[in-house]
Amino acid sequence: MEQPTCDLNTFRFDGGILCLDFVNTVRYLQSYADLLGWSQLARAITPEEGGQLHRFITIYPTKSATAFDEAVTFRESFQQVLLHFINGQPIPNAELAACNAVFTQMWANLDLCPTESQFAWSWRDDAVGLRYPLWKIAHSAATLLASDDATRIKTCERCSWFFLDTSRNRSRRWCSMEICGNRTKAARHYRKSQE
Repeated sequence: MEQPTCDLNTFRFDGGILCLDFVNTVRYLQSYADLLGWSQLARAITPEEGGQLHRFITIYPTKSATAFDEAVTFRESFQQVLLHFINGQPIPNAELAACNAVFTQMWANLDLCPTESQFAWSWRDDAVGLRYPLWKIAHSAATLLASDDATRIKTCERCSWFFLDTSRNRSRRWCSMEICGNRTKAARHYRKSQE
């Protein structure tokens, strides 16, 4: 069974929402096994689903690699959509089309089901296939982009990671105050002490 090729335990989930954390994985995910391990840490898939999908890696190595490549392509396109959106620039048609292609696949695997007091989206029983982690991420992305929270998407002033600014006055500047915020403040203090 293919094992993750990177230390996923060092990844910081500072994005505030699944899809933004996924965009921040550029230096972390190198294989489908990495995607599965990360998806479990992000709680996008259950350990049972992860185990089932890990078995698919051995049975379908080429299809697993293709599913990983599709996830990487989505991440790159979604990142460009986000960058253009938060900078007030027109969204590139090719990048939006690439995202919409994944969104179309994702929506085809969801059913609207009644609950006790309303309705909820539910994944079809046969949705747990090699693209399932990507569809869970895509669902997070589509939901975020179509919500008022889209205006709260920012990039960190220090590391450029994406995050959702949930502060009351929308003044958050760093993905993590403990990491990037403290480093920025320490560097500013050092510069002042050298003057």
